[in-house]
Amino acid sequence: MESVYGRNVPLIVERARELMRRRERPELLFIFAGCGPSIIEDDINRAAAIISEESEIPVIALDTAAFLGGFARGAEMIWCAILERFGTDAAERRGINIVGPQLMGSNNWPNDIVEIRRLLQAADVRVNHVLFHDIAVDQLPEISRANVNYILSGEDFSEFEETAEDLGMSIWGQDLVLPVGTH
Repeated sequence: MESVYGRNVPLIVERARELMRRRERPELLFIFAGCGPSIIEDDINRAAAIISEESEIPVIALDTAAFLGGFARGAEMIWCAILERFGTDAAERRGINIVGPQLMGSNNWPNDIVEIRRLLQAADVRVNHVLFHDIAVDQLPEISRANVNYILSGEDFSEFEETAEDLGMSIWGQDLVLPVGTH
């Protein structure tokens, strides 16, 4: 993780190059703008385009300033960006995606999700993926193959709902009891 700001696209690009030299080549790169860069309108989309063209790595740029919404809004922005970048209108649908377990108010969500997955599978409900837990970049297109996205949060994710529905997936969970503390 690096922090760069100051209306300096070349600096953002150079930091990305440096990070890719020092570390293993990423399969996907995110550029996030926090409050300062958002206010001064750093052109992260231009930086993302340059980095992607040079490296042939997919780059997703998101303005995630806190004043645009909290943690849940940032998560929704990432979900939408992933669906828009990797989603397809799948001919064959299967199972459900579990969405937002980290937002359900439990510090124990990694264990809760294991139990939720077990309960769903015991009820013959196939779990496609948990967004985004234990998933590789090459599996991201599989997200849009789900029949349903089951949201485990009371937050309003209307943009995600619209994006998912545009890809042919239904949304559950906004009016269902949350399975908090099932483990």
